[in-house]
Amino acid sequence: MQLLKDKINRASSIDIRKVNIDDLNDFDDIKIDDSKTSRERIIDFLMEVNNPYFFKCNGYIVKTSFSDYGILAEDCVLDAFKSIYK
Repeated sequence: MQLLKDKINRASSIDIRKVNIDDLNDFDDIKIDDSKTSRERIIDFLMEVNNPYFFKCNGYIVKTSFSDYGILAEDCVLDAFKSIYK
């Protein structure tokens, strides 16, 4: 668990201008098992991605942030893509 915490701390401090798009996971390639608990899905996600704050989508770097507002990340991402691809 400490390795994941260290990974998150390192990833959160990276400046978007220093991100290499080739090092990022493609958003469409990230697969999470819906049958697992929320905690297990979060851990799987953090272990699967190179950086949980940055992804590539259609050749663009996408920066994400997280909060404790109780809104699902999936809903936020869907809303963002819906506004981009109307």
